[in-house]
Formats: sequence, structure tokens, C-alpha cells
Amino acid sequence: MVTAARLVRLVLVAFGVRFLLGPWPAAVVLAAGCLWWGLRAWDRWESRSTRRALVGEVMTRSYRRQPDPGHVNFARALAAVAAEYLARCEQEANQP
Repeated sequence: MVTAARLVRLVLVAFGVRFLLGPWPAAVVLAAGCLWWGLRAWDRWESRSTRRALVGEVMTRSYRRQPDPGHVNFARALAAVAAEYLARCEQEANQP
């Protein structure tokens, strides 16, 4: 939460930096500061939403529920492709 005192300090710092450094360096410094603040805010927002999602997932998870068979089917198909590839490689290696 941005308080009035914090906002006044921010404005005073911006004018002070502009007075000391000039307009272009002050703009660069303030742009870097805004970028830093934005990335920090984004990180806090994401960590908060991720934490909420994980808590919701853990609370709704049932340990008696059967796992999704999709990954099992994928593993079986992958094993079949690997076996076929191995068979063809062995055929090529045994040819005269």
C-alpha cells in the first residue's frame, strides 16, 4: 500500500535526481527504478498466486484416487517405438 508520505518522498527523490543529474540521466535512473519495482511486484504477485494454487491442490488431492492413465499409455507407446527402433538397428548391424 502506497502511503502519502511514501509518495511525497518518491516525488522529492525524482526532483532531486533530476536537479543533480539532469533530465536524461534522471530519466534513465527513474526508468531503471520503475523496472526494478515492477519486476519485484510481479514476482510477489506470482509467488502469492502460485502459493494459493499449490495450497488448493494439496487440499483437494485425494490419495485414494487412481492416477491418470494418460501417462501410462504414453509410456507404453514410447516403449513400443523404442523396441521397434532397437529391432531395426539390430537388423542393420547384422546385415552382411
